[in-house]
Amino acid sequence: MTYLNYQDKYLPLELYAATVVDVCIARGVNINKLLRGTGVFKADIIKGEHASPSQILRLFSNAQALTPGYDCAFQIGRRLAANQQNTVMQALHYSRSFEESLRLVTLFENICSPFIAATFIKQNGSGYWLLKQKLGLGKLEQFVMEIFCTALVSLSQHVLGHRVKFYFGFQWQKPKQIQEYEENLGYRTYFEQPANVIAVQWSSLAKSNVNRNDLLKRHAIHKANKLIMCKFSLLEHVRYLIAGSPIAPLPQIAEQLKTSPATLKRKLKEHGSSFKQLHDEVRKHQAIHCLILQGLNNEQSALLMDISDATNFRRSIKRWTGYTPSELKKTCDFLPLIVLPS
Repeated sequence: MTYLNYQDKYLPLELYAATVVDVCIARGVNINKLLRGTGVFKADIIKGEHASPSQILRLFSNAQALTPGYDCAFQIGRRLAANQQNTVMQALHYSRSFEESLRLVTLFENICSPFIAATFIKQNGSGYWLLKQKLGLGKLEQFVMEIFCTALVSLSQHVLGHRVKFYFGFQWQKPKQIQEYEENLGYRTYFEQPANVIAVQWSSLAKSNVNRNDLLKRHAIHKANKLIMCKFSLLEHVRYLIAGSPIAPLPQIAEQLKTSPATLKRKLKEHGSSFKQLHDEVRKHQAIHCLILQGLNNEQSALLMDISDATNFRRSIKRWTGYTPSELKKTCDFLPLIVLPS
């Protein structure tokens, strides 16, 4: 198997490390303590070297532990969106519209979003992203999700001159520091959801970029094309195969990956996951797509999801999401609201 892993050095330090350092130094954090254990040195950042996901995650962990207050992740997300030292970010800032910026994010996904994968669904004039981990994040999942979502909101402000009205659903409990979410993400945030999801009215993304510059954008893309890595993470590989054959057992998936079941189990454990977790996640997202985003009834959803009968469907949805189909619709009732005329 060839896939992106924790040790591949492809993340530009001028984007990630420089951003984190700027945020933390402004909050009084000692740079030597911040870089401790990361294998990253000040000289590496100055030279424009690259780091691995494991190094950046260790840097995030240090930043979270050393920075006072509860806004570290949000500040990192804001600074990432504003960072134009990196050619990929330059291309995003000079695009024709925010919609084009998002397409470029997809094109340069391994640079723009190295830790979070997003399955995009367009339905009834709205756009939805179901968020997943590319690499196991462990206790840093919430921190990294906060960075990702804040960067998205901030990028919309840089490109359009105002924030796009995103809707966010998060799996974790409503935090005590809710003011940080309201300030950085807006008031349309919902917690204790069955999945991490973003929703938006699609028409709001097509507006022209206030910084549009086609020549500078093409120049930035030309330079950034050298950074494209057409690789996926192991977790993405396995999810893709499960989605194509949802009843396939682990040995069959391992065979498609040209490895042994034991090796696949071990590799998934190293990524903080398991075959069952990935299978349940894929099926959970399919259930949300059918029942919530498409608004299908149980019978229609069961047919699309290749589940034989109503009883088995209800039991399966409960196992994958923690809710019955009717409870799931009630819990996620904020999502369909945005397809209504504004």
